[in-house]
Amino acid sequence: GPHGRSLLDDLRVYYAMIENLDDNVGRLVAALREAGQLDNTVIGLTADHGELLGSHGLLAKQRPYEESCGIPLILSNLGGRVVDDPVCTEDLFPTLLGLAGITPRDPKPGLNLAPLARGQQDRIDREGVMLEFVSELRPNIVFHNETWRGIRTRRYKYTVLGDANGGK
Repeated sequence: GPHGRSLLDDLRVYYAMIENLDDNVGRLVAALREAGQLDNTVIGLTADHGELLGSHGLLAKQRPYEESCGIPLILSNLGGRVVDDPVCTEDLFPTLLGLAGITPRDPKPGLNLAPLARGQQDRIDREGVMLEFVSELRPNIVFHNETWRGIRTRRYKYTVLGDANGGK
């Protein structure tokens, strides 16, 4: 790996970060419970990407593989169901407002997933979500001056390299 690091070193660091995050979420839950606010709180956890960690012989992110773009959205205190519908970043704002009982003044992109998260709805009423990687400006980084886009449904993911204007 870079600077003499091995994949094993990268895995150790990654899993140590996950353990640290888990410990701190546990501290947050304990503090909310102690303050009597846990039942009045939804904790959400997601990320902007997943790490490949050696999958497909690759490291880092920015690739259209599932390990990099199949990011979970975890919402606590809502009944404990698992839903396989793909969601996207645009859903976060209306969903967080919806969980707080607030309706946005103006229509915004994305769907309010609160009814789905609360078990009041079984499926999302859309075919899928768009995936895109539109720019990497740093030279010598994966996908420098390249783009990729795709569509993700419950069952399939289709991605293409390049953009609609014939760019790299």
